[in-house]
Amino acid sequence: MKRVWFKGGVVAGDIALSPFDRGLTLGDGLFETMLVLNGVALDLDDHLQRFSKSADVLGIAFPRDEIAASVAVLCNGVIDHHVLRLTLTRGSAGRGLATDTDDFTYVATVQPFNAALMFQAVELCLVSVCRNDTSVASRHKTTSYIDQILAAREAQEDSAAEPLMCNTRGKLASASIGNVFLSFGQRLVTPSLDQGILPGIMRKNVIALAGKAGFTVEERPVEPSELERADGVFITNSLRFLATSPRHARTDFAVLVEALCAAARVDCGVDPRAGKASA
Repeated sequence: MKRVWFKGGVVAGDIALSPFDRGLTLGDGLFETMLVLNGVALDLDDHLQRFSKSADVLGIAFPRDEIAASVAVLCNGVIDHHVLRLTLTRGSAGRGLATDTDDFTYVATVQPFNAALMFQAVELCLVSVCRNDTSVASRHKTTSYIDQILAAREAQEDSAAEPLMCNTRGKLASASIGNVFLSFGQRLVTPSLDQGILPGIMRKNVIALAGKAGFTVEERPVEPSELERADGVFITNSLRFLATSPRHARTDFAVLVEALCAAARVDCGVDPRAGKASA
């Protein structure tokens, strides 16, 4: 099932996006992605809170009522694994980088997601492309994704599926598609929010549920060399949940996975590990 919301309702086919839209011309926008199961967008409140806060920081108008309506309509009747994406730009505000406007463009989509990607191990490698920890943008999910794209292309040259990026101070920051955790026995270590990382929703969930799974959590600056000393490494995001590094000795985080899935069941009534994506 694929659906698109644009200009206040569901539309069929392509949309007529203005060639002057600042999301297109400048990457001047924000987005959120979340997993939809059983008609429910998982962790919706957390995603919308981050979305709204980012819009406020960047000075982009936030159509709260329309966003709520679009989520309800697009998720209605969705049973299997789908991905919901909400995209908000500053609209066609004219030339000038510092333009102040109440204009905006809002587009939302829902489409099938391959459930086999959830919890699937992923090869990781350090790349030369850095996250800019001095930039406010590093802490928001903006549509300006060129650094992550370049990092992913570099990782593919090294036959790895996912890059690990450092910040401008040489500390470990994150993967291109999510946050990173290192395990040392029953201790989880993850870069702190001041390291130029996105405050990920699944990162937040892992930290909140780690105690139930028998882990303690440290949020702090992380040296890249710690990747070699860790017994396990995994990345997190709202679609794949938790993906381990097969190069490390520890790849089984079953108790933590169970805690994450139990929380999702409370949200949507089904286990996210069950079923397959629709065609």
